[in-house]
Amino acid sequence: TSHQELYDLAVRLYFGEIRHPIFMPKWLAKIGVYAQYYLGCLIGKKPFVRPWMTKYIDLKLSAEASYTRQALGWKPPQRLHILRRLLFLIENLKSTPLQWHQMNIAALEKTHLDRPNLILGEIMQHMQREICSRILRHLLSPDHTEQFRSYYELQDPNKVMWYIEVVYNLLITSVRNGDRYSLVNYARSLANIRSQEGFEAVEVCQALNATGDYISSTLLALPETKGMELLIHDWITLAIQLAVDEVEDSFERITRLKKAETG
Repeated sequence: TSHQELYDLAVRLYFGEIRHPIFMPKWLAKIGVYAQYYLGCLIGKKPFVRPWMTKYIDLKLSAEASYTRQALGWKPPQRLHILRRLLFLIENLKSTPLQWHQMNIAALEKTHLDRPNLILGEIMQHMQREICSRILRHLLSPDHTEQFRSYYELQDPNKVMWYIEVVYNLLITSVRNGDRYSLVNYARSLANIRSQEGFEAVEVCQALNATGDYISSTLLALPETKGMELLIHDWITLAIQLAVDEVEDSFERITRLKKAETG
């Protein structure tokens, strides 16, 4: 995994959009490293980056781990790959500043109308029936029977609507309270239930992604949500991605347990 790949994914998860880096020549980077280092020496606070590191600036330090994995007879599961775990790193990075922000808002006795997350929550509440109906039509459309076969075979729109509304209401909680993990915890239970009902992990994940996409796209198209793009990304898009990751992990655990039980 290259630094470029990590940068691209981290920026997309954090800002919700692609931002291109500014590249600089090696000699200029060296000057910056030495300047920071000697300035740090003067003030008694040396930076993490040291001059000896400059010789590695433009090198590809790829590691071939196949021999180690063969010798150990083990390799990390795919869900622990840095590109998948980066989502949780970004989540933790963003969570603490948000709590700090909310505490300061409360201390300044701001009214709820000054808090965009509550305004967005009210908009979501107002549009719940319309958005959930769109998602229901999408999941049960004859055009998507292959993608959402198990949902289609339920032949019970009310039951599917209930599933959709549970996720929708948990996303409202995510937006209002800054609590993504209510949806993540639900995703864990959802995976167990769907597995028993014969659903495949990919189908459950696609349904969650479709739900998140419909909610986000509908909200972003509203003039009332102008300036809330990052809020929608943080508390809806990321919450859905965390839930999808939890569903995948839970299905993997269920599969391993079944294999262990059958020997």
